[in-house]
Amino acid sequence: MKYYHGSNQAGLKVLKPFVSEHEKAYVYFSTNPVLAALYCVHALPKPLNWYPYGFDAKGRVVYEEYYENGFMDIYGGQKGYLYVCEDIQGDNPTKIKDVVVSKHEEKVIDIIEIKDMGSWLQKKIDDGKLILHRYEEISPKVRQMVLSSIQDDFKKYHLEETSSAARFYISRFPQLLFGETIETERLLLRKWRKEDVYDLYEYASVPEVGPMAGWKPHESLEESAKIIELFINQKEWAIELKENHKVIGSIGFHPSKIKKDRSLEFGYVLCKDYWGHGLMSEAVKQVSQFAFERLHQDHLFICCFDDNLRSARVAEKCGFHYYKHLEKAYHRYDGRFMDEQVFIMSKKD
Repeated sequence: MKYYHGSNQAGLKVLKPFVSEHEKAYVYFSTNPVLAALYCVHALPKPLNWYPYGFDAKGRVVYEEYYENGFMDIYGGQKGYLYVCEDIQGDNPTKIKDVVVSKHEEKVIDIIEIKDMGSWLQKKIDDGKLILHRYEEISPKVRQMVLSSIQDDFKKYHLEETSSAARFYISRFPQLLFGETIETERLLLRKWRKEDVYDLYEYASVPEVGPMAGWKPHESLEESAKIIELFINQKEWAIELKENHKVIGSIGFHPSKIKKDRSLEFGYVLCKDYWGHGLMSEAVKQVSQFAFERLHQDHLFICCFDDNLRSARVAEKCGFHYYKHLEKAYHRYDGRFMDEQVFIMSKKD
């Protein structure tokens, strides 16, 4: 029987036991080359690991994307090596399906070089040998469990924000830091509270406000209360005016539809009474800095409808550059397909 060991190291002739997260020295093998191949890429430094897989009822390997485009983010364009051994001295103390470990050095009889792990694994998906559960298929409950597990890792391993592990986590799960308050000269950007419902309804019920951002004007306090529940669980800040502690808008991020890797798209709205005072530009500048420095993003985008000149001016005032025009890119609440202008800011700008 052939046994496969996945690695990102080239030229190994003998596989030697090493200490893993199980705290014992083993060489890890799998009788399933697809499962072994997942270990060709190490997204996190030991003792942490990032291999979100399991098995379905047919025994096939199932990989779960816990963040958008997570599969190709890890494997796309990466080189890997499958080392093949025979007659190893192993057993399966981990009880993981198709996994065998050896406490001994094992001689390599063959090497399979994989030039692009993403393409190679995609072929296995196409052949039905690997099942990919896309991010949008993962339930909110499971996503929250993953976040809780990551937060546990931060405490257990005393991860600092500047460490490679923390950068990996935060850049892919920016909601880890969305409990923090951001302060500007005139504003507090903070988490939403249920008691903000009256301020939200006051500006969200104005006919000129919501449609420019793509949503219909609120028709009742009950509707605003439901939106606040969503805001509390999303990457969304309430914009509070310091001088009177009134909530006058919201600002937050959404997954980018332009670039998938280390990119976020702004969403923001402001009470009509405060248009033209530079408040949204003040908020966007500070949140952009937060996104680059704390969330480790590479690109930020602002998308606005062609007739939303105010939003376009905010983008330009904050240093965003015109990027492209998208036709019928947004399906609005009233059934209309809206064209959008796209503005970009890069970390290197």
